[in-house]
Amino acid sequence: MSYVRSFIIASILAVVAWFLYPIINSSQFDTQLFLSIIVFLSVVIGSLLSGAPARGRSKTKSNTSNQDIKTIFVGNLAFKARRDELSKLFSEYGQVNSVRIMTDRETRRPRGFGFIEMNSSDAKAAIKALDGYEFMGRDLKVNEANERNAN
Repeated sequence: MSYVRSFIIASILAVVAWFLYPIINSSQFDTQLFLSIIVFLSVVIGSLLSGAPARGRSKTKSNTSNQDIKTIFVGNLAFKARRDELSKLFSEYGQVNSVRIMTDRETRRPRGFGFIEMNSSDAKAAIKALDGYEFMGRDLKVNEANERNAN
């Protein structure tokens, strides 16, 4: 979805440049160079404004190393559970780096489980404390997530 927003923003900027060109046009500007710069700026500004990640950049926080991060599986989630509520619950045991509630691709409805990323020592404390904990009327199943097979 962010790429659609990026394209729309870039298109709007290109149309604005189209109307500005006659105003800026003088013998000092090369037409191809002007249009190339406008297209480049449109794409860069559009992707920045839309929140699209730049290619090659990692989405994880750079201040913690991946060795210190543990992924926690949280099962038996209530379908009405939200990311901020889970983050608040797990933050009682340490810093929460990310929260993902898994959804069905077609219906976009929650699937009843998710993943929390925390520092290793905090994750162990959260797993111990929250496994079997009643949250929104359901007993959570909390354990360390298994690595996903790349089959």
